[in-house]
Amino acid sequence: MANLINTSERLNIPETLESIRMEKRLSKSDFAKTCGISPSFYSEILHKDKSLNLDTLEKICIRLEIPIDIFIFKALNENTIEDDNNRKLIREIRPLMNKITELLYSEKTSEEFRKNATDNLLESAFN
Repeated sequence: MANLINTSERLNIPETLESIRMEKRLSKSDFAKTCGISPSFYSEILHKDKSLNLDTLEKICIRLEIPIDIFIFKALNENTIEDDNNRKLIREIRPLMNKITELLYSEKTSEEFRKNATDNLLESAFN
């Protein structure tokens, strides 16, 4: 079994899921179905009665079409980062990351644009 993810300290998983749900303008029930989980399990996650394991989080991210690393970055609780420079960097990057994910994963954005943007990002990272 995969490790449980501590949602109460380093990652704000319930808040991040709710933020994505509201961005998608879905009811809690419809969002849970989109994520491939039951509405009651989603409610337990939101109320922090249940923790997710990494496998379940990965499946949710796949269903939401959001890379897990981007989800984790969005969920990162910057207040748990001890180094001031790293905390400042996270605060500066987060708004940019939100804009990038909004653009890449918007329903209005074509699959071709997503592929080209991803290819361009990968190419620039390795050159």
